[in-house]
Amino acid sequence: MAELTAPDPERVHALLVGIEHYPRVKDRELPGAAADATRLARWLRRRGVPGGNIRLLLGPVEASWADLNVQARDLGLDIETVISRDQILDKLAPVRTPPEGDLLYVYWGGHGVLDRGDRRLLVCPDASDADQRCLDLMDLREYLTRPDVARCRRQVFLVDTCATFVPAGGTRPAVAALPAGNRLPVEQFMLLAAAPGQTAKQRGAVRTGAFSTVVMDWLEAHSPGLATDLDALVAHVKEHFTGHRLGTRQLQTPVTLVIQPVGGDVEIWQRPDPPGVERAKRSPADRSGGAGVWAGGGVLALVAMVAIVAMFLAKAGGDGDAARDAPAAAPPPAAAGAPIAGPSPSASASASASPSAPTGAAPAPQKAVAPLPSAPGQSCGAEHSTGVSDVLHRVCFVRNGGRISMRAYVRATSLPKDVTVNLWLVGPKGTYVLPVGGPKTWSLKIGGEPQLFEAPIDTGLLKSGSEYEVHIATRDGLGVTQNATADPVRGHSMPFTY
Repeated sequence: MAELTAPDPERVHALLVGIEHYPRVKDRELPGAAADATRLARWLRRRGVPGGNIRLLLGPVEASWADLNVQARDLGLDIETVISRDQILDKLAPVRTPPEGDLLYVYWGGHGVLDRGDRRLLVCPDASDADQRCLDLMDLREYLTRPDVARCRRQVFLVDTCATFVPAGGTRPAVAALPAGNRLPVEQFMLLAAAPGQTAKQRGAVRTGAFSTVVMDWLEAHSPGLATDLDALVAHVKEHFTGHRLGTRQLQTPVTLVIQPVGGDVEIWQRPDPPGVERAKRSPADRSGGAGVWAGGGVLALVAMVAIVAMFLAKAGGDGDAARDAPAAAPPPAAAGAPIAGPSPSASASASASPSAPTGAAPAPQKAVAPLPSAPGQSCGAEHSTGVSDVLHRVCFVRNGGRISMRAYVRATSLPKDVTVNLWLVGPKGTYVLPVGGPKTWSLKIGGEPQLFEAPIDTGLLKSGSEYEVHIATRDGLGVTQNATADPVRGHSMPFTY
């Protein structure tokens, strides 16, 4: 199921769930989950999927309603409100004429936990601390193979929820079992936002899930039709999230699962460092050990393969406050606004898979990733392609005591290039913060060695506890400034919380 052949849009269906409002739990609102589900609906509608084939089950916060209603009306969709677990179960009940087609998209955005036995639980909107009402994701997956629920031979799940462990000794989750029934052999692909024990980051400043943003950005840029290359999607997610650590701890690691019917080869996907995508084949008879959980005849084989997709929220759309271990040796501090040459790219540096481009930029071919100079307090995103052919950049922020600065590394991979580097700061709700009057810019010829650009942040303009993003845009030519004040979230970004 590495690549979806182009299905007839009339034979594509979608079940899209976005839950933001959890009224029985204090401080658990999740604004943005409903908008993320609606964004996937928009992607499907623009590719010809009929509105009647898309179910939009939303539990929005009050402030989201007006905008979501406008979006749904423009897309020709009806919002089905969900406020409880029982209501969700009723809406998923078998029907006389189930959706029938070639492909089913399933999206779930909301809160989630990981229970004993590594059960991924989807928290329902009426959950409380004393009554943790949930659905089991794998139970839902199995339920959607019932012919009286859905008749789609291929199913793609995109799940943007946390996988934090249920605390021992606390109230056990109240998991509602979906009714059992006859099943059909179905190929299922799942891309999950977080590995066991991890949170799925929420970009509070722009009200969207970090994982959902990365996935949707890629789909909109690289899947003009419904023939989606799932390999390329996973590789992009891995490249985008790689390196987001707090000390030695990986903060978020999206995971993929492939579930296929018994009777054919089962693909076990194991993606080490990008861009290589290695695959091993197992025959149906080879079912001992390894990463599979196997059931008897006629039942789906669950192969938990694992795209070890690490996080670096660097594109316009990351979240979290990552910090790398401070190395023993650090480069001398840069004077604000002065480019400083870094080390030459290493011949053994790993390659970057499908680097994402800023809005309007064509994707660049794979390039070797240059090692960054280390500095205490420096947190950097992944290296990305830019709007300039054969030029790559990374955006960073640096904490040094009470001081914070914006930082960028830019290099060319072939001939030297004339470029203009733009840096600026975005605050809550995607608002432009500084520098006053427009981005900090540098214009010069870039060669193969990483050039460092740095500008201080006036912390007097920052609010404690708020989320900010350092943004970068690199332009072709000298003196080509980015109009960031009119479009603050353009380019690539590195987030932090002040």
